[in-house]
Amino acid sequence: MIGYKEMAAKLKKNVICDFPDNYTIADELRYGLTEEEIRDGIKDFSALLSQLFDVLISISIAAEDELKNPLALLYSIGLCGKFEDNNRLTINSNELKKAYKKTKGTKINEHLQLLQDSGLSFSADNLSKAAIIQIHCPDNSASLIGLKIMAEASARVNTAAPYNRFIYIFARCDYLALSLPKKYHFEIRDVTKFLTAECRDYFNGLHDYLIANKCKYESKISETDYLFAYTSKIKKAKVFSIFISMDTCYVKLNSKLICQQPNLLADAPAGIKNAVKNGQVCAKKDDPNACNPKCAGKSMKFTLDGDEYFLCWILNFILPVNDKSEREYVKQWLEKEL
Repeated sequence: MIGYKEMAAKLKKNVICDFPDNYTIADELRYGLTEEEIRDGIKDFSALLSQLFDVLISISIAAEDELKNPLALLYSIGLCGKFEDNNRLTINSNELKKAYKKTKGTKINEHLQLLQDSGLSFSADNLSKAAIIQIHCPDNSASLIGLKIMAEASARVNTAAPYNRFIYIFARCDYLALSLPKKYHFEIRDVTKFLTAECRDYFNGLHDYLIANKCKYESKISETDYLFAYTSKIKKAKVFSIFISMDTCYVKLNSKLICQQPNLLADAPAGIKNAVKNGQVCAKKDDPNACNPKCAGKSMKFTLDGDEYFLCWILNFILPVNDKSEREYVKQWLEKEL
């Protein structure tokens, strides 16, 4: 588990700062504002996010979960805030506390101070003593437009991890959500900025290679990962997946060749071989009636380093890409499968 300062630094690197001129903004998010006002607000909100991460990097936080609280509070403010004009938001403190609770946030007044340190100004420092709160951003008033619209967009898009929307969408200022797509989709280049240049180039290169080789992909959010799953249009089967999180990155390769080519992994690095050997055993090994009956014929029987293995075809193989040799081998293996 990485420390909170490293986590904050990585989250800051993933904040989108460069925006195209023609991204789509759903009518439901316009609030009587012009497209120019909204686009300026999104840019300014991106800058506000960066300031907040700078504050979080500079302080001491007891636990990683505490890092999410200021982001969750900012998200909740965006959801509950109502425009009085373009320069301030007005919030009912009870509504704010309810919204914040839904994100599993704690210590609301403490994190209110962190938002103040980031550039926001509140008419009250204690939510328990004020029924209505007004919020300003003296140095960057347009950022409140971006805050409100980005929070609304993040809340409305469909994801698999609803409680982490404020981390994966809102806290990246992901303008793609502003179109309110029926199915939320994100780009691999937007969520890998925190990686080292070598790893970032590697995953982006794998993505480009798969697309060029007639694969379509689906992007998902889990509780901890960004997931990219690739399905071959020719083979009509899932062939590869990329998992990216702040802690670690790995891939999943759906192999058919391992049962067909006995020496397929003869020259594989030790880390790759160990991952294969420790893969998920097929449940039918001990009970022919176990698992899904429709899975018949999808188990994998093969020999590696003189030992026989009977593994689940669906759940394997989760492979490490920690060093150059592992990354290069995974790419070569994938090329053979395709």
